[in-house]
Amino acid sequence: MSRMEERRLRRRRPRRGGAAAFALWMTGATLGCATGPPTASLTVDPVVDGTALVVRGTSDLPDGTILLYEVRHERLEHDPETPIQMLLVEGSMTVDQGAFEAVVDLSNFEPGDVDVWVALEMQLSGGATQPRETVRRFGSDGARMEGGNVVDLGEDGKRLEVIVRVDRG
Repeated sequence: MSRMEERRLRRRRPRRGGAAAFALWMTGATLGCATGPPTASLTVDPVVDGTALVVRGTSDLPDGTILLYEVRHERLEHDPETPIQMLLVEGSMTVDQGAFEAVVDLSNFEPGDVDVWVALEMQLSGGATQPRETVRRFGSDGARMEGGNVVDLGEDGKRLEVIVRVDRG
């Protein structure tokens, strides 16, 4: 094979790092910049149903994401005489197709209003873990999480949280 033919063949073969690779790299860089940090949203719409409180809402979080909740009586911090189970209930629920719901029994609660706290925390207790997609999107400590209800916890990362006051009549 002559040198001329060798040169022609080399020109036809795609080169690593050539124009096509550069174009793909530029497209990826542009897409990465355009999308920005991952956002998280959470709306909470609790409803009183007799002695039960239905903690429900919507979110853009991946299916299987575990949300924590607390139902706190308005006098929780000012009433050391009342047993804690009459002032505080906590638990967890899971996002499914953009919605979540838990039914909380308030029959033992003192009369009065309650605050409902719902949160996405990346670090869970008791050996529970967030789904891979949730960890991939926000990081193991939530550091990549952005949004209107995201709270920066400093060294502990970030948390998404909403608090709603419920008038129990």
